[in-house]
Amino acid sequence: MSLGVEPEFIESDKKTGKNVKRRGLQRVLAEVKKGDRVHITKLDRLGRNLRDLKDIADELEARGVALVIDGRVFDPTDPIDRMFFNLLGLFAEFERDMIAARTKDQLDYKREQGIQIGRKKATTDEQDRGILHMRELGAPVRMIAETAKVSESTVNRVLSRHRTEAEVQADPELLKRRRKNLAEIRKAQEELAEATRLAGSPNPDEAA
Repeated sequence: MSLGVEPEFIESDKKTGKNVKRRGLQRVLAEVKKGDRVHITKLDRLGRNLRDLKDIADELEARGVALVIDGRVFDPTDPIDRMFFNLLGLFAEFERDMIAARTKDQLDYKREQGIQIGRKKATTDEQDRGILHMRELGAPVRMIAETAKVSESTVNRVLSRHRTEAEVQADPELLKRRRKNLAEIRKAQEELAEATRLAGSPNPDEAA
């Protein structure tokens, strides 16, 4: 028994708290009734977006269901409880955004260093060139797959990947959009770096 809850009434989700459509959460919301209590160990286990958290809390309150956070009953009519709820929700949302930003920075760094991300390519660069050349000569996908000793789906992925890049290079509008997106990404990275620097700097008034 955890937090006074019988095992058969405990729900857990493998998906992140960012997703409010989690199976376990939806099952709890569908089954609870007036007078019940919903226990959570931490607020970010319920959600990582303040708006979603407020919507869930409002729904539970409207249905007469109490929300218990780490053993403490949340009272939506108490200003102090509401303040802490909002603060914890903001921290959960901030932490989620920071995780996403760090992940993006790491992926961008790996791409800049030429490090393979995700599943390893099924073909070498030389095989890609051979597949593209055979396709340019009019060879069907099945023949290309047999010659390159790869599956037809692999051939199609190679053709799709290079076709997409060729389309981008040939379309001025797509190129313009790509440059704009890259500029926005760089600006966001610079703003994040500046915010992180300021957050780590001592307060001049406190230092004095």
